Amino acid sequence: MVGRLTVAILSTAAAALLLLWASAGTRSPLNPPDVRVSLAVKRGLAFIEGVASDGKSFEENGFDLLWCFCSISQTSADPELRDLTWRFGHERALRWRADHSRVPPGAGADEVYQLVAGSHAAECLGVPDESLRRGLEQAALRITPEEMFRFDPRKEPPPSDIPKVCRKCGTRSARGSLTCRQCGAELELRDRYGVWCDAIIASYSAEVYGLRFGASLADVLQWLPRMHPYPPPGRASRILYEHTAYAVTHFVYAMNGYGLYRLRSEWFPREYEYLRTHIRNAISGRDTELLGEYMDTLKSFGLTEADPDLAAGTRYLLAHQNPDGSWGDPADPEIYDRYHTTWTAIDGLRSYAWRGERVMFPEAMVRLQP
Repeated sequence: MVGRLTVAILSTAAAALLLLWASAGTRSPLNPPDVRVSLAVKRGLAFIEGVASDGKSFEENGFDLLWCFCSISQTSADPELRDLTWRFGHERALRWRADHSRVPPGAGADEVYQLVAGSHAAECLGVPDESLRRGLEQAALRITPEEMFRFDPRKEPPPSDIPKVCRKCGTRSARGSLTCRQCGAELELRDRYGVWCDAIIASYSAEVYGLRFGASLADVLQWLPRMHPYPPPGRASRILYEHTAYAVTHFVYAMNGYGLYRLRSEWFPREYEYLRTHIRNAISGRDTELLGEYMDTLKSFGLTEADPDLAAGTRYLLAHQNPDGSWGDPADPEIYDRYHTTWTAIDGLRSYAWRGERVMFPEAMVRLQP
């Protein structure tokens, strides 16, 4: 079934094409990047709408998809894009609320996090639920930082001794374990940048909803100086490079409110320099998801589409959009990868309605001062 957002997007696309055709015979043919960008963004959103309209995909990723619509509707400089994402997001938020009206008994940290993130996004999209909020407030009180983040950021920086979930049996073993407590299989350890990035995401979601999982976002972000210097790509494995890059972008997201506020490069010089230095690596490495995050975080530092690196990123994204409107590998069986890569490409291309120059959480900024 074709959704209403898809119909609106296709209508906009048709109008844009007619405008291009009508101008083809004039002295100044209309082929501006902003028209092509607008069309590409709306085609990408049509793809994400299709994912969100699929029952199984929404059941598994609804909380994250709601945040996609919430974030774009709050930060887009394009009024039409704000309206499209809010209207469809509101509809999906109603569906999510119908499916998530209470905290299940014995819900673990991961489930509570997803409910918090989804409930915050649903509120942003005009669908509050005070009963669920009260339930989540109680659930958050019983979850320790170690359960949510796998370490306590009030006491220590992100560690390097947290094992990954066992590939063989799916069991989570205790910190420092090198073999699975269930099946004895050898375990891999997570790097500290991946641990930090996950902690930033979870603590940010709680903070904007008015909750804490034992530790605050400022507790998590205070370890920024201990994460320096960032390992350069040439001296890091591919996975360590990716985790480092996403830790940098998500630190910036936490500070700019995921696209709400502009930042000054002198506030976070090492992060700004990292983004500036490595954006071309994402293009040459054909890493669409990371490129989108580099682009939108650099825009929050004041760079515009006229910047050579951002212009190169825009050209790359416009040239590599799939026929179905998505970005990334169309053969990827993981629907999360399909829609999330598309989402980051959209964020890299679109323009933002900045609400001024400041950090989202001044307390976190104060904690970073020497």
